[in-house]
Amino acid sequence: MSEDETKLLTTDQKLDFVIGELRILNGRVSAIEAALADQKLNTRPIWERALAEIAALRQEVQDGFRDFKREVATLAKDVIEVRADIDYAHRRIDKLEPPPQA
Repeated sequence: MSEDETKLLTTDQKLDFVIGELRILNGRVSAIEAALADQKLNTRPIWERALAEIAALRQEVQDGFRDFKREVATLAKDVIEVRADIDYAHRRIDKLEPPPQA
């Protein structure tokens, strides 16, 4: 409503007009709030599923590191055994053939 038109209205009419506009705005705000609430409810399952997948991935990583540590420990043990075997072989060779003298 233009300014000229409001000059023709009585105070009660102006007040009724303002109240009507406020009701319209209130309805629009309520609709927006409802849409936001629905959107929040719609995204909650997605968020919960994402959190569950992150937790599962974290567990997989921890299990993988545990397996990796076990494999590294086994490799370290094998390397020590091979070195011990090589050292034993060198000592036996040294007994059979004395090292060359310079």
